Amino acid sequence: LGGGRSLAPSTQHCVHIFMVSVNPAPEFLEPPEGAVVQFSLASSTSFRIGGFNQNPYDTLTLTPNETLRFGQTLSPPVATEGKVRATDVAPRVEAFATFEWTPGASYGAYEQNVCFVLSQRGGGGLTPFSSTRCVRLVVLRCRYVVRESDTFESIATLFSTDWLTLWGLNINVTTFVPPVGETILIGREYQARDGDTLLSISKQLGSPIDRLRALNFDLSGGGDADRALKAGQDVCTQPDTCTS
Repeated sequence: LGGGRSLAPSTQHCVHIFMVSVNPAPEFLEPPEGAVVQFSLASSTSFRIGGFNQNPYDTLTLTPNETLRFGQTLSPPVATEGKVRATDVAPRVEAFATFEWTPGASYGAYEQNVCFVLSQRGGGGLTPFSSTRCVRLVVLRCRYVVRESDTFESIATLFSTDWLTLWGLNINVTTFVPPVGETILIGREYQARDGDTLLSISKQLGSPIDRLRALNFDLSGGGDADRALKAGQDVCTQPDTCTS
């Protein structure tokens, strides 16, 4: 330029353009597909569930597919922070929650799927997608895991029986106070034969029908007590040795 002046180069500014044409559906990280989680009567069990969204600018929600029942709970999901600015380093967004349940004393042999939905918000003209993961909940039949301060007397009260019956069922326990963490029997399992009914088992073992229903969630739905059970059906029983 004239007058001895020159042009100074301008400062370079870069703009990062992030364009997503397809919003991939979120993916679950845990638990694995087809997971089965075992629960013990009157004992708390929990597991983590969660996944991620490949689009770091989106958000995730994690909810049960249906209303949880029987005291089952899902903690508020905790999500990792995604991207707001291009300089943010988050490669993706994750969300996790904890499912917890303490089955009551009458939930032995409960078996059901519980499903969770991982959903993205979408936004910016993108269609939001969701993914579903189901977990099989199985409560052990006729078994109880001993907790702190438990005695055979307190466990017997919980399951409407007497402590001598429980002690006799658990020949591996050689003291009157079962060890904490020990899995003990709270009844005797009987395998139904052709023609067996709740009524016939009740009469044979001297155990009231209501008691049999309380020990076996899969038989607690009412119905005729003289309806034939499926051959091979397991039934938790507490025989009355004084009357049977």
